[in-house]
Amino acid sequence: MKVTRLNRHIFAPVAAVAALSLSACELTTDDARPVVSSPTPVRYTGMDIARKLAQVTGVKSLGNLADKTGTCASDEGNGCERLITTDTVSVYEFAVSSMAGRWVKKMRERDNWQQADWRQVGRFALAFTERDQAQTPKERRDSLETALLNLAREEA
Repeated sequence: MKVTRLNRHIFAPVAAVAALSLSACELTTDDARPVVSSPTPVRYTGMDIARKLAQVTGVKSLGNLADKTGTCASDEGNGCERLITTDTVSVYEFAVSSMAGRWVKKMRERDNWQQADWRQVGRFALAFTERDQAQTPKERRDSLETALLNLAREEA
């Protein structure tokens, strides 16, 4: 192709505009948009719950915190992931709420003659079955259940 004077006058400005356009499209770190990730969902453990129940109900401790997961998980197929006992309450942690519900139902039937108090809140179960726990007043049990309900909502 023969370059004429007219072609040169058209080609030079078009080439300059194209070069500027391409350089403006280059992304640098300053031009990059920040990646927004969704927050990681909260997933409490039984130990977290025992500590937080004390905190949100205004006491330093629920008394003699102990991890007794071995006794809970020994009943195969129950789905119990963790058992934390205190002087006030036992906290059972399950993978899902349906497992917690089945466990609470089974324990209520088993302990019916003792009038044991079992409460399900989401994937957790609260039990007041040990000697010291049986002395926990009903109002205190209710406040622990309400506090756990609020914590369980954070997981949803």
